[in-house]
Amino acid sequence: MACKKLTVMPSKIQGSGLFTSEYIKRGDVIMLWNANAHVILENEYDQRTAENDEDIIKSGVRYIKNYFLYTDKTDRIENYINHSFMPNVLYHCGICFAIRDININEELTVDYTYLLSEKDPPVKDYVSGKIVCGISGYECLKQTTNQLADILNNKTDS
Repeated sequence: MACKKLTVMPSKIQGSGLFTSEYIKRGDVIMLWNANAHVILENEYDQRTAENDEDIIKSGVRYIKNYFLYTDKTDRIENYINHSFMPNVLYHCGICFAIRDININEELTVDYTYLLSEKDPPVKDYVSGKIVCGISGYECLKQTTNQLADILNNKTDS
């Protein structure tokens, strides 16, 4: 569920991307990935990924620790956000926050490291050609919590 005005447009990164239709300030909530999503344990997520479950492959993301989210609506706006090793969006426990101020018509990007399971097949970063791998649920929670604290501690307004 988008909390800001967003639009899907052709991406310079890959395929279609998610773009802002309004200026977004550092620390603002951009999307709630967990809205209207199903929650499953990581072992079920891994099993369904291995079975090529289209809903899981197209929409599955880590929620918190060993829980994952997915939806049967693969055309959701959240599913159009592309990867970047220098993202402007932090994905933390199903919520997307602006890492920095984001201009109108700028493509939103997130680090897929925080969306993937350790058992997911690696994903190729289309800009650098480097491989993106998932990390443990604990490490994901630790890293994104630290990043979110930094963003919120340095936010200029409420």
